[in-house]
Amino acid sequence: MRLLVFSHKECWESDASPTKWATDGGFAMHMDYLSKLFDETRIIVPQIDRMPKGEVFFTNNTITILPVNVWIKRGMFNKLFMPFWLLFYLPKFIYEIMKCDAIHAPIPSNIGTIGFMLAHLFQKPLYIRHCGNWFVQRTKAEQFWHWYMEKFAGGKKVFLTTGGSKESPSLKNKHIQWIFSSSLTLQEIESFDTKRNWDNPFRCCIVCRQEKGKGTEIVIEALYKMKEKGINFTFDVVGDGSYLEELKRYAIEMQVEEQVRFYGKLNHEEVLKVLQKNNFFIYPTASEGFPKVVLEAMSQGLLVITTPVSVLGQMIIDSKSGALLEERNAENVIKSINLLLSDTNKLSEMSKNAIGYSKQFTLEAWANEIGSHLEKAWNVKLNRI
Repeated sequence: MRLLVFSHKECWESDASPTKWATDGGFAMHMDYLSKLFDETRIIVPQIDRMPKGEVFFTNNTITILPVNVWIKRGMFNKLFMPFWLLFYLPKFIYEIMKCDAIHAPIPSNIGTIGFMLAHLFQKPLYIRHCGNWFVQRTKAEQFWHWYMEKFAGGKKVFLTTGGSKESPSLKNKHIQWIFSSSLTLQEIESFDTKRNWDNPFRCCIVCRQEKGKGTEIVIEALYKMKEKGINFTFDVVGDGSYLEELKRYAIEMQVEEQVRFYGKLNHEEVLKVLQKNNFFIYPTASEGFPKVVLEAMSQGLLVITTPVSVLGQMIIDSKSGALLEERNAENVIKSINLLLSDTNKLSEMSKNAIGYSKQFTLEAWANEIGSHLEKAWNVKLNRI
């Protein structure tokens, strides 16, 4: 079976990659494992110049990258020129659609939106994966995606949204289902040495795109307040973003710049190495879908301190491997750290709990769960992992 993917994820040519293509983040890993379900996978993505940091390879040789150029990446002009861009590439898209058996469109994404609208028009079996916060629609586009999924889910339209709950994502359409997200193989988790130094637990980290709302500045403030009491934590900050330079200035302002190390963007293997050096993953985020990075932290035995947004509350409670913040502020971060450190005999047990819990959410399990949805809806037999 042949799958065609429409994605906004920027990719570039790389001689070091087995497929000669690379990107950053979890997209390449997702496509590698999703493509194992199919005989051939062709992916339409915007091509950019090679990025030197955080490179992740596409490794499955059944994947073919179909690059397009995006004339204007963001802002109002992007929206104004999108119809002309679509007309320019439409013959190429139609040619690929006529050859494929099914279409996958990750959203939020302008290109993903074009993909699922063309799938609708040409009546192709369709799989949409909604990767944002399902319950929050701030823009007209988010409202449209939400409406479309609730209106048309069912039949050969398989619509999954990242997150998790004991209740269905939608009261209007029971065919919309939850799907977790992952960037971990079972082998990666099982190969990790679970021993940690809990005699000296004063190391914490965060990994995310450094934007307002992720809460990195809250942790920096907590470091300052603990330092005043003679407690010195180190804090590793991984990820780039528009807020990064402001965070560096804030660390200097709070006089904790010697305790905070900013790594910038790292690839998957590099992220795991940073996690392995730490004891606590502190993530005071305001909004999430299903954050892969929390599972990455758990897989390396870190205790997670985070907010009860989206699926995070359920993850911490079910895993018994961390603490939930009552409020998003430095005082509650300190309170949670002190709570966890108050019973040092339980730290190793909680760390093992975290690793065990993460084994439920591997890339293999992720692809097979998606495959079971697609087989049932499309009445086909896919390859299994």
